[in-house]
Amino acid sequence: MKYSALLSGKIGLIIMSLFISTCQSGSEARPSLQEVYQAGMAAYEAGEFSDYLKAMKRAHDVRPHHPSVVYNLASAQALTGNHDSALFWLNRFADLGFAAHPEQDSDFVSLQPRPLFQAVIQRISANERLQGDAEIAFSLPDSTLLTEGIATDSRSHTFFVSSIYQRKIVKIDATGKVRTFIPSRKDDLGSAFGMAVDTAREVLWIASTIMDLGKRNRPGETIGECGVFAFQLHTGDLVQKILLPADTLNHLFGDLTVTPDGDVYVSDGGAGTIYRLKSNTSTLEPLFPPGAIGSPQGLVYFEEYDALILADYATGLYRINLSDNSLLPLKLAQPMCLLGIDGLVTDGAALYAIQNGIRPHRVVKLTLDWKRNRVSGLQVLAANHPDFDEPTLGVTTNGWLYFNGTSQWRLLSRTGDWVNPEALQPPKIFRVPL
Repeated sequence: MKYSALLSGKIGLIIMSLFISTCQSGSEARPSLQEVYQAGMAAYEAGEFSDYLKAMKRAHDVRPHHPSVVYNLASAQALTGNHDSALFWLNRFADLGFAAHPEQDSDFVSLQPRPLFQAVIQRISANERLQGDAEIAFSLPDSTLLTEGIATDSRSHTFFVSSIYQRKIVKIDATGKVRTFIPSRKDDLGSAFGMAVDTAREVLWIASTIMDLGKRNRPGETIGECGVFAFQLHTGDLVQKILLPADTLNHLFGDLTVTPDGDVYVSDGGAGTIYRLKSNTSTLEPLFPPGAIGSPQGLVYFEEYDALILADYATGLYRINLSDNSLLPLKLAQPMCLLGIDGLVTDGAALYAIQNGIRPHRVVKLTLDWKRNRVSGLQVLAANHPDFDEPTLGVTTNGWLYFNGTSQWRLLSRTGDWVNPEALQPPKIFRVPL
């Protein structure tokens, strides 16, 4: 029985195979993880366990700390009689925070009598327990929103939450009152993904993509049309709307960030690049050619280095130096899994990442070195909350991280219909202290 990092919900609908098939960013030639992994699985099915082990070792060289690879490397070691090595990799699996049930896997039957195997089973089981101090900050009454992004105006203690399904923005004021801020499809807004408040210019920026929502789409709409919208922060009036010119690529604008100078950077998880909209201009400029990044998601800006930190869902964190658009992977001070990051925010010092591409889904604090090119530590802030249903994006304010905890992407079919409408629950925004 093989472990697999299951792709469901949002990522299953949008990018599916990128988590396993994308092996790197840039042009350096390296073996494809998909090819190596599939060769290993073929060897496993054929009972060629030595070849299975060799393939899993190669897969780990290509993508260190991938949950499926780490687990199956432990499996291969057990099947070839390397019991101590199998226990090492199962403990690494536990250290990385992953959840599985190797005690139910026949690959590990030779380890069953060993006390150290029972000990590591307990460690892995602990990763399924409630972790952290997440609490519900507020709930939204409409269970069909399919919430995604969250932004805040810290001056007025107002929050904004974006909707994929309703293609609208709701507002929660300082008293907790919820109302519609941007009505459905206003100014042809698509499904609303990531957002950011530019307080200096009094606007709310929104990343928009027209998703295929079946009968909810209007006649003549272009599926995949992407753009960034700016609405006046208090009135909701449209200030600026910049659409990406039509081409043959599959675009998906998923998240954005705004610099103090008013420049907007938006991630295109479909075409694998980042776009920049310079302040007071009307053209979206790509920083990289299509496909340069596997699946760009959340991104934050550090002014002192004029650099972005970007989450690639498939491969981890990267630093983009905007002076020359160089793309460099962040170094890791210790083994840690930074795959499957959707939301990425900062309080100016640490990073806060929302990982919905691994099991369990979790919210983590990432400590950076002073140069912002190395991750020195990882702390789990929240995991396994009973009300979590694919957390997505977040925002920091006044010593708290607020994040969308119940997006419910898993209940949306590829045809835009609800798979199980009666299972929908009111969306919940959580918060954890920083």
